[in-house]
Amino acid sequence: MNSDIEQIKLTASIFLSPSKVVEVRTAKSPRLGIQAGWFDNVNDLVKNVELLSGKTIVYLTHNPVNPALMARAANKIKDRSEHTSSDKDVVRREWLYTDFDADRPAGISSTDTEHDKAIKKALEVYEFLQAAGIQKESLIVADSGNGGHVLIRIDLPNDASSLALIKKILMVLKTKFEDDGILVDQQVCNASRIGKFYGTLTMKGENTTDRPWRIAKILEHPIEIKPTTNELLASIANLIPDAPAVP
Repeated sequence: MNSDIEQIKLTASIFLSPSKVVEVRTAKSPRLGIQAGWFDNVNDLVKNVELLSGKTIVYLTHNPVNPALMARAANKIKDRSEHTSSDKDVVRREWLYTDFDADRPAGISSTDTEHDKAIKKALEVYEFLQAAGIQKESLIVADSGNGGHVLIRIDLPNDASSLALIKKILMVLKTKFEDDGILVDQQVCNASRIGKFYGTLTMKGENTTDRPWRIAKILEHPIEIKPTTNELLASIANLIPDAPAVP
């Protein structure tokens, strides 16, 4: 199976809200380069992503981007895209993205054992965040196809203070949860960061028996998603010992 259409629809409904724009982007290929498109229509988004899945790895921007970028490729995918969304194109930070993956060589899929350990780690973080006061209505847990993701619904400006806050939260998670061969990615803090489009096939390296390709999927999500408070985010960020407090 190359895709899960219900998961693709779910992903589109979560990340593309009315009057917002997201970018879909693929891994670079020798023949087509980076394929990219900007979408404000859920039906077009789902249709295009379903066609891409199984041919390449498919990503999307979690945070909404400047609607002017629609002029590059509106509700369609363009081959050999010369431009992609940059940090300055993000209109607001709506998601804090965390990524848990096994420490393994680049360009290959995880084993079942590595995959399961990373998902378990993401679920531990999901429970930790709830214990810290973040409501389930603000949290998503997902399977990237190789590891685990936890996404926190936030509502922050795209500025230097928000970047500093998110970096500190990622460092807290690294300090508390990075062990047993599972890494907590510290590079996912930038506003225009892309993540797997859930419902699509993750195709790293060769599809082998011990390192198979898997479909990325959302594992836990609320019916109604609500942003968490900035105060709760700051309280988590300030769990780093001896680190400067976040205002």
